[in-house]
Amino acid sequence: MATGKTTPLICGENDGSHIYVDAGSETSSEAVLTAVLTGTNNRKWKIKVAQIPCNARTNPPGGCLQYHTGTSGTVRSFNFLAASGSYLHLADQYYKVCIRRESGYCKIGWYASEDTDSFKFS
Repeated sequence: MATGKTTPLICGENDGSHIYVDAGSETSSEAVLTAVLTGTNNRKWKIKVAQIPCNARTNPPGGCLQYHTGTSGTVRSFNFLAASGSYLHLADQYYKVCIRRESGYCKIGWYASEDTDSFKFS
């Protein structure tokens, strides 16, 4: 199963973000990462790539582009780490963010973070 309608194009400040790309379970399947650089700004990135066994507990459910685990954390859209007030909503961001319900817990609670810019829409 794919990780969404299509894997979205992302840009901007994405420190701490992660993406899972379904490469399939066959040995001939592959995942391809393409970087398109425009403009004259300096670019920096650090990308960790790891293969996850198909039956691993850390393997996200099919169709999840992001998968959060643990009893607490923060879910944010791509490019959310830009300077306050300068967020740009990225186009064509149709994807699933999944959260694993941890052992011994029966519900997941949501609330606005202390960030004054949380829960804004554009």
